[in-house]
Amino acid sequence: MSVIGIEGELENNWIFIYNNDGFVANVFTDRKNRITLFGNLDKNSNLMFNNQRILETYNTEDELESAVDAFVNEPGYYKEQAQDPSSEVYIGQSVKYPTIEPDLEED
Repeated sequence: MSVIGIEGELENNWIFIYNNDGFVANVFTDRKNRITLFGNLDKNSNLMFNNQRILETYNTEDELESAVDAFVNEPGYYKEQAQDPSSEVYIGQSVKYPTIEPDLEED
């Protein structure tokens, strides 16, 4: 297994990385569980992953959002993850959707 690296070179590096473990994973694994990460790779940052993952890049956040929602077959999944500050799959900052911080009520 080899390691692949990418570097954020532009202001907007819209990326989608998911697991490609073959036919069995494609048929029997929940597609959300196959997602490694997606979002906006910060400029001048590096990301390493193994070659069993598929990397797709997009020119715009709209394109990435459409691809992610179609991949999981769930409209709104991308937006939900982009707004969730504790998302385990979304990286970087969304241009379209601000992060929604939970209200911390003082007693």
